[in-house]
Amino acid sequence: MNKRLLILLVWLTPAVGFSDPSCPQGNLLRGKKPVEMKDTRLITRLTNNTASSEGSPWNGVQSAIMANGQSQVTYDLGQSTQISALSIQADNNDTYVVSASVDGKTYAPVWTVPKHPHSGLRTRLTQGLSQTARYLRFEPGAEGDGSYSISEIQAYCVLPAVWPPAVIMPLPTAKTNKASRKQRIAFKKLAVISVGFILLLMLLLNRRSPNHQGFFYGVIGGSLALASLITFCVYHEPVLTSGRPKTLVLGLLVVTVLWAIARVFKRVTGAPNSVWFARPALILILFAGGITWTNFGSFHGSKAIHYWDTFHYYMGGKYFSENRYELLYQCSAIGEVDDGRKSEFKTRQIRDLRDNKLFPASVALSRADECRAAFKSPERWNAFKQDLRLFRAYMGTDWWAKMFKDHGFNATPVWTLVGRPLTNIGWNQSIPPDDLVNSPANKTGKSAAAKSEIKRRFTRDKANFGKRIGWFTVIDGFLYIAGFLMIWWAFGLYGAAFAMLIWATGYPYAYFWTGGGFGRVPWWFMAVAGTCFLKRGYPLLGGAGITWSMLLRVFPGALIGGVSLKIGYTLLKFKKLTHDQVRLIAGCTIALVSLVALSVPAVDGLGTYKEFLTNSFKHKGTPLTNHMGLPTILSYDSDLIGRRTKDEKWAVVTLKDSRKEIEGQLLTKDVNGPIVKLRTSDGTVVEYKSAAVLSVEQDPFKKWKRGRQDTLQSRKVLHYALIFLFLAMIGYAGRRLDNWELTALSTLLITCIFELTCYYYSYLVLFALLAMRRMIYMVAAVTMVILGQVIQLNVGWYDEQYFWETVAVFGVQFFVLLGLCLEAFLTDKGIKLAPPLTAGLDSVSPAVGTPPWLMPDAASGSEDSTPAEPQPAS
Repeated sequence: MNKRLLILLVWLTPAVGFSDPSCPQGNLLRGKKPVEMKDTRLITRLTNNTASSEGSPWNGVQSAIMANGQSQVTYDLGQSTQISALSIQADNNDTYVVSASVDGKTYAPVWTVPKHPHSGLRTRLTQGLSQTARYLRFEPGAEGDGSYSISEIQAYCVLPAVWPPAVIMPLPTAKTNKASRKQRIAFKKLAVISVGFILLLMLLLNRRSPNHQGFFYGVIGGSLALASLITFCVYHEPVLTSGRPKTLVLGLLVVTVLWAIARVFKRVTGAPNSVWFARPALILILFAGGITWTNFGSFHGSKAIHYWDTFHYYMGGKYFSENRYELLYQCSAIGEVDDGRKSEFKTRQIRDLRDNKLFPASVALSRADECRAAFKSPERWNAFKQDLRLFRAYMGTDWWAKMFKDHGFNATPVWTLVGRPLTNIGWNQSIPPDDLVNSPANKTGKSAAAKSEIKRRFTRDKANFGKRIGWFTVIDGFLYIAGFLMIWWAFGLYGAAFAMLIWATGYPYAYFWTGGGFGRVPWWFMAVAGTCFLKRGYPLLGGAGITWSMLLRVFPGALIGGVSLKIGYTLLKFKKLTHDQVRLIAGCTIALVSLVALSVPAVDGLGTYKEFLTNSFKHKGTPLTNHMGLPTILSYDSDLIGRRTKDEKWAVVTLKDSRKEIEGQLLTKDVNGPIVKLRTSDGTVVEYKSAAVLSVEQDPFKKWKRGRQDTLQSRKVLHYALIFLFLAMIGYAGRRLDNWELTALSTLLITCIFELTCYYYSYLVLFALLAMRRMIYMVAAVTMVILGQVIQLNVGWYDEQYFWETVAVFGVQFFVLLGLCLEAFLTDKGIKLAPPLTAGLDSVSPAVGTPPWLMPDAASGSEDSTPAEPQPAS
């Protein structure tokens, strides 16, 4: 053999596969399936040599989802081998632990995967390891937000020539985009409202003409279409919090198919229709609506609980004595600094809840003594800090930091009457011993064994805390269910089904905002319950329910506006009140007096009501991009919208001596530095020494907020005139409406008077019940929902989006009010109105448009008799 060829072969030997079999080349995990797995889904994605683009959403199409902190995946490498390098792409704000074992029984940590400073899926690497292993286990570490995912894991004995190792990076798809998820769900909800309403229309037509073949098969086809649609929508969601939604909808589809077969068989054999023809279809609409509202079982995409929202009402209620309405963020920041996280606040902004302005965190941290004095005992302070750690662990670093810019705890004293003692049940059970506190300050200098013990303790505390918060959020879910059961009781299945369709598919009050929260629903339940009691003829309970709702969230007090006008009309005309009106006033009075009296000692005195009012007026003067209401329409100016006025560098500098405010673009990178420099609106550059500066407020929407406030102020007279006009119209139409109908119609007063964050528009469920009065009103309500979804699909900026959402809601409410005024006018003229398609339903008052005291005298038997007047109480 040629000597040169022999040398070449020897030189190439390692490259052609004559390597040590106990140390294979390449990725040791590629294509392998786990031998053990716990609470982990989509596991084939872990070892398919395909990763996501850096920064992709944590729950994208390449991710395997770990359900909780106890999840784990274990692989058998086939033989004991040396592990020298590891690569993992996982969610950025969690830590992960890789452990090794030679026997599959005893595992030792090899690498704790650190967090990554940037959001989304991020790759982390390690090399230079020297660990013999046959089994590798991957599991979440001690820190994280409770949403764990891994898209690719790789292990090597021989370090690849190219490091980091190459993987397949597919092009981003629509499913990996958060905005696309909202779009996907919006299209699905449009389909549900369309199919659901058609099914309801078929049911109404079949009710009027039960022998009509077309309507009968329309109900059958509509039911099968809705059940199939819901099943598809749930199965089409790439990430579900569990497999239960799929099981539920599949069972629903099977039951619907069996019911359809049974009904068709009975129809063919000549059996008459029964209540079990319409009822199952209506119950199907209720179930389909409930699943739709939860975003088809995907909830928030990773979890059902809204930890951000829950933080405010759980912590605000539990520590109300200490934080009141102003110190929640400030004391949270100081608690974090105590834990050794001061470096995180170097560039962080925190909203000062005294005036809703955004300031550098240093302003809040300078008031540490204020918080320490508010907490009367070290045990309460330690409990507060442990709750902060646990919420942070579930939310993740990024989301946690952003939360400090929200608007605090805003519940009423009557809410706190219940919320405070409820959240303080077992308040000190999760406080760890001092040496087991899971904080950077405590772990500094600790041995590996001590850190491991701290992790075990915190993992246990976190799991228990997650269950505790879960039970609290179940309360809101229970109240929603109870509310729709009340509607079923008072308005029948047709009313409950239509209300469910409007509620489940509407955009402003979607699950995205407060679904999975705590304490967000009591006002809604009380408003619904009060309306239902009025419908069933219990005015005392009805008035109490609506008043209770008002004491929980203020604005529901407008619901009594229409009834108040009717009471005034009765007093002016007859000088007395009817028995129902007396009982309604008594219910309102009893609820108001008793609840306020009970709340005063529970919230540390009457002064809390003054604090609450101050807090409420502060928020009233703080425009938000997701505000809705007639004030939102009147404050709109196309030249002052967010995309034209937002300025990330805009700041307001307040001088110490004069308290003078100077606005402009901030030119200083570090507001805590020796000099603060601004460029004012006229282009002048000014600078001030830090010693002369009292505060620096950095708010990108400052110009937008001021523009909204000034525009609304300039149109205040128009605002008051419109409110007066609508009161007059409601009073005119209300003479011929039942008390519950006036209550539902008064939702228009909420829209006109108040500027509310969008999620409070769930009160439109009451408007939906009124809309069942006539089919044209039902069509208008469905159009409102469809327009809402179309708007959010096509309008990007929130301030513009919710302006148009308000236009859609207000336009439909005003249309119905005009229709009711027309009905009243025609009835006054003696013109008999044609009975609507919904006539005779429990959800529609008898003799639509003509309450008992305006109906013809029954004793005379003449339709032309003079209407009887209302009978006042003796």
